[in-house]
Amino acid sequence: MIGHGGLAWLLQRYPVATVMPNSLIAPVLSAIVAAVMFGTRVTGLMLLGGVVVMAGAAILTLRGAGKELILDEPAP
Repeated sequence: MIGHGGLAWLLQRYPVATVMPNSLIAPVLSAIVAAVMFGTRVTGLMLLGGVVVMAGAAILTLRGAGKELILDEPAP
């Protein structure tokens, strides 16, 4: 309930293109928590997947940040 409420709150205040790439990080955090709390083995494939997801989220977030700066400029 808290997670969905937080997502709804963010979507009301920010564009979808800004919020949703950050939700891609959830599976990476889940794998880290499972490894720490339950002793799940971390494989090379899991690490590779985590790196790909984090790189994709970073690219989308940075690309969206550049667009926001352009949109916020005052009209001549």
